[in-house]
Amino acid sequence: MRELPLSLLGVVSVDDWAAELGRTTRAVQRWIARGLIPAFVVGAPPRQTYLLRVADVKAFTPPPVGRPPKGTPAKPRRKPKGR
Repeated sequence: MRELPLSLLGVVSVDDWAAELGRTTRAVQRWIARGLIPAFVVGAPPRQTYLLRVADVKAFTPPPVGRPPKGTPAKPRRKPKGR
C-alpha cells in the first residue's frame, strides 16, 4: 500500500503544524482543547492522532507568546466565594 502525504488529503498533523509555526506540539494541543482550532481524531487510543484541516490552519491566528506589554490592563481578580 502506498502512503499519501496528508497535505494531498487536505489535512495536516499537529506535529507538522507546530513545527511550521515554531511552537510546541503541546501548545497546539492546548489550542485544540480550548476550542481555538477544530481538530478530528483518527485511530483508537492509545495510538490516536489529531488532524487539522488545512483551511482551518490557514485561517487561524495563534495567540501571542509571553506576557502582554506594559500598560495592558490586567484581568480583574476574582473574589473568593463566601466572604
